[in-house]
Amino acid sequence: MGIRVLTEEGYIPYESYVGFSEEFWESENWLSVKSDKCACIRVITGNQEAQDAPIMTQGGSFFCNNTIKYISELSKEQRARFRGVCVQSVKFIESTAPLIGEAINRYDMEEELQRSYDIQAILNNLLDGISEIVYVADPKTYEILYVNKPTRNLFQKDLVGGACYREFQGGESPCGFCTNEIILKEKGKPYQWEYHNPLLNKDFVIVDKIIKWPDGRDVRFEFAVDITGRKMTEKAMRSRLEFEGTVKRISSRFVGVYNLDDAINASLAIRADVSKSMDELFKEADNAM
Repeated sequence: MGIRVLTEEGYIPYESYVGFSEEFWESENWLSVKSDKCACIRVITGNQEAQDAPIMTQGGSFFCNNTIKYISELSKEQRARFRGVCVQSVKFIESTAPLIGEAINRYDMEEELQRSYDIQAILNNLLDGISEIVYVADPKTYEILYVNKPTRNLFQKDLVGGACYREFQGGESPCGFCTNEIILKEKGKPYQWEYHNPLLNKDFVIVDKIIKWPDGRDVRFEFAVDITGRKMTEKAMRSRLEFEGTVKRISSRFVGVYNLDDAINASLAIRADVSKSMDELFKEADNAM
């Protein structure tokens, strides 16, 4: 299992992964959406081909319960559109699936609980490797069920078990801007929004979505990216543009000035406007540091 990211150069390396051999990672890590041909490339670019249709979900993901059968029914030309490295791994997994299924059927309650712990361990390994904020909460009780390592580091405490509105916002009741109602109504669809967290004094672009938790519950999954630096830069740029606009307006006041009194009045107005604009610009620059 792995999470890929798309770089500006068109590569899709694994940001985080679990269970890959070193040989597989070296072969598959630096695929390019510009030069390589495979199902994962087409999923990321959204450029599906005719042979992909039977195994593509409505959300644009690749899903197949019998990879061996699917590949065997493709023409030689169609098979050439798949790299085949991951398919070989899937073939092995599918060939052992009946044995795995029989073993699962023999699990008792203690072994099933251990399986849940294993799933949690995989989740931790994957999401702790991401630098952005990730957390999961129950949308009905607001209980925090999971946070990744960067989130724990940011808040400097273990947040699991607490109420999201208290731990993340410092409130005593659910937030008035909570998106639970939106994402519960549109189950399976991501919802993106921006928010300034006063507790952290940081700006974030956030994606929320309802997912299934291992115990079957519908839970809130949130992914947040810190855009505080970008916001400060945008604000400073707006101040700079406003200052430049003020200078242009001031300069225009000299047009048509022919006597001493008009020149003095224009100069005084210029001094006041420039002083005000400079003060605002320096204030914004200090806030951006």
